[in-house]
Amino acid sequence: MCLILVATAIEAASLLNQLTPLVLLGGGRSTGALASSQLQALATVSADVSTAGYDVYTVFYGLDLLILSYLILKSAFLPRAVGILVAVDGLAYLIYAFTGLLSPGAAHHLVPWIQIPAPVGEGSLSLWLIVAGINVARWQQHTTHPAT
Repeated sequence: MCLILVATAIEAASLLNQLTPLVLLGGGRSTGALASSQLQALATVSADVSTAGYDVYTVFYGLDLLILSYLILKSAFLPRAVGILVAVDGLAYLIYAFTGLLSPGAAHHLVPWIQIPAPVGEGSLSLWLIVAGINVARWQQHTTHPAT
């Protein structure tokens, strides 16, 4: 839970940073001291920082998915296949995030393929919980006779 809270805080800060170009290029009262080319350069830097913030967010989110997949695999209340798909999704997030941080040009080439595990992994978990839910018989067995 801590990982997703940190990820959410980083994403919120990154989203606020995306508003910076609007303020800089919108002609506010403090932007008159800078030349137009300087304002455009600052707006571009702000977009680059926002992209790096998203990559850092993605690291925490990928770690959260890996822990979630571990819990799914150990619980026996959900199918193991769902846990494996969520683990692959978490690894894809981590690969994309570290590639984006270390080599942004290479990350650009991963985009269509690295996003495929997300709807498959997270979608299978969501769909399974909506349609089938957890295995109630195992849940009741676990709560009446907990394993030691």
